[in-house]
Amino acid sequence: MDMTPIKVRMEELGLDLAELNRRYCELRQSKGDQKATPNNRRGMLVRILNEENDPSYQTLIDLIEVLGGQLLVRWVKVEETPLSPSPLEKPNDAVLEAGDD
Repeated sequence: MDMTPIKVRMEELGLDLAELNRRYCELRQSKGDQKATPNNRRGMLVRILNEENDPSYQTLIDLIEVLGGQLLVRWVKVEETPLSPSPLEKPNDAVLEAGDD
């Protein structure tokens, strides 16, 4: 995964890896993850930022939140409207039932 937007945002905020790690761990601990300590998460964040590993969905959400952002989803509505009946389809009134001649 391209982590350029995360790195650019870190630069904009003047954050280094240590500060990102500290904020990330504070957020994770506030969500009940008591194992999230800077010593335990530093390697994971290094691998993610170096694009050696893809972050989990939750980790990505948390990194975005720590950097003051939000993840937005845009659903694209696709509608299909046939312009004419398919040549293989018969109009409903042309359907023959068994016994019709």
